[in-house]
Amino acid sequence: MKQHLNPFPVFFQIILFFGLLIKAPVSTADSQKASLPLPYLAQYKAKIRGISVNLEEQLKALSDNQFEIAVQAKTFYASFSQRSLFEFKNGIPDPVSFESAQKIFGNARSYQITFDDKSAHYKKGDTRIDLDVPAGIQDILSVKLVLRHWLAQRDSQSKNEIEIPVVSKKKLKQYKFVVVGEQVIKTLAGSFNAIEVEQIKAGRKSATFWFAKDWSYMLLKMEADDDGKSESMKLSSGVVGERKIVGL
Repeated sequence: MKQHLNPFPVFFQIILFFGLLIKAPVSTADSQKASLPLPYLAQYKAKIRGISVNLEEQLKALSDNQFEIAVQAKTFYASFSQRSLFEFKNGIPDPVSFESAQKIFGNARSYQITFDDKSAHYKKGDTRIDLDVPAGIQDILSVKLVLRHWLAQRDSQSKNEIEIPVVSKKKLKQYKFVVVGEQVIKTLAGSFNAIEVEQIKAGRKSATFWFAKDWSYMLLKMEADDDGKSESMKLSSGVVGERKIVGL
């Protein structure tokens, strides 16, 4: 249920890990705790329409079952931030609120989305829009948690694509992701075993992502060309849990 603001892309977001290995028997509370994502902090080098950007993304726990993903980036003339607050129900993110803000040459813009059981409420200035949403709805940051959970659980017999309902700004959309294959990807943090995933929009590829198989499916690299707007990013450094991310 999040949205993206130009000139920065929405896809600089979250990376996480579901499903820690545990030994049976376990209590319901232990099972729930084991299904929660590990906190992480990741730095990326990005290019937005030819402009270099340093971007930081962090996932942290605010309480036992409340989490926050925060993304921020700055250039000499602009700043950008997004924040997703969510809980977990049955191992799936349940968005509570999303906010996005940007400032370009001193001109500031922002909007917020709040969620309840069956609705999303968009607010930008005096504009208010209420949307009926389906079960499993996500914002544009929490959707990546669902995607990574799906990638972590896939096997050779699984389908190669998934569709996830998402609130993007004031619209309800279906995000479609397709697994392409596996390869070794080189980033500024080193080389990693990666799974390649394409996002399909209007019947064509709009973005490609590479996720680290050995590092809780951390986002390693992204390339996008959406309506002629070129964007790319690569991991430069990061920490998952208490472990520094290192290459092969």
